Amino acid sequence: MREERAVHLGRCLSIAADGAGGVRVRGRGCAEDGALLKAALLPLTAPAPAVDDHDGELVPDPRDHGTRLWDALVATAQHALDTDLPPASHGAPARLMVTIDLDSLKNGLADTAVAGHSRNRGRRVRGERGRHRPVRGRHPPVGL
Repeated sequence: MREERAVHLGRCLSIAADGAGGVRVRGRGCAEDGALLKAALLPLTAPAPAVDDHDGELVPDPRDHGTRLWDALVATAQHALDTDLPPASHGAPARLMVTIDLDSLKNGLADTAVAGHSRNRGRRVRGERGRHRPVRGRHPPVGL
């Protein structure tokens, strides 16, 4: 029991740039987490033969098991994003990111209508106030 607790408390995952244009993923978790990951990913790792463009014959999947496992992890993450169903215990994913240079942010915001916002009820918001308006819910602020 004590060892399981230590493993649980020591769980981690890191995704870091590898310096060669890719990423390195490392992690540690309990045996149950590992079994869950395997149950989700292994069914997606079966070799997928392809059709040769030149003669139309089936060719074996050239990917090794590690490559197929990576592809399964990426496909599972993409599916999670596409289905728009985040875990119930955490917030919704970001839906909006606006990129604007500092000068435009300081000087270029015109009066903006905020239609449907519960506080403004479609009234116009002065640019100055719009720059300082806190963002709640699904659109967290992002700084670059």
